[in-house]
Amino acid sequence: MPTPLSRITGPGSPFELIETPIAGVPCRIFRRGPATLNDLYRKCAQFADREFMVFSASRVKTGEILEQAHVLACFLSEAAGVGFGTRVALVAGNSPHWLISFVAITSVGATAVLLSERSKTAEIARILDIADCTVVIADRDVARSLPSRMHRESSCPAILLTVSRGRLLSGNGLSCGRHTCLGLIKASRSRQTLPP
Repeated sequence: MPTPLSRITGPGSPFELIETPIAGVPCRIFRRGPATLNDLYRKCAQFADREFMVFSASRVKTGEILEQAHVLACFLSEAAGVGFGTRVALVAGNSPHWLISFVAITSVGATAVLLSERSKTAEIARILDIADCTVVIADRDVARSLPSRMHRESSCPAILLTVSRGRLLSGNGLSCGRHTCLGLIKASRSRQTLPP
């Protein structure tokens, strides 16, 4: 007799699980699921006009998340040199900018090192050292405590991008050619482009 789980994940079910080796290690994966996060993001793009998240009084559509993540991903890869294997710390609470940042980080092949915004500065600095992060995306309150202490307590040569209520407030002076990191992400329906 099939169990409730086997009805959902068994052979022929919508969420069928199969075992396959990944880097030589047997893993259970969804037979019909996306192979990578970028495959998942491409699939989400089909639903660009659908509401994805409600945050405070804001309603954010899937397309807005993906578009803003793309802008941040371009900045991360072009100006900050983030790419496959780079570790990027994300120190933020639940909000649209957390999701935008996660999608941006992972879409360029980097590893998102997720830290609680409630962590103490010394603990964040220690984790940045251990994880060898080169970029930090942080909530405004966390970022206020990091710049003056980060280099004292951590050997992380981090690029610090500050976000508040879904808006990138500032970077630590980085720019790339015609692109600037200030004002990249804006939690609104208007399209924000990088200035020339």
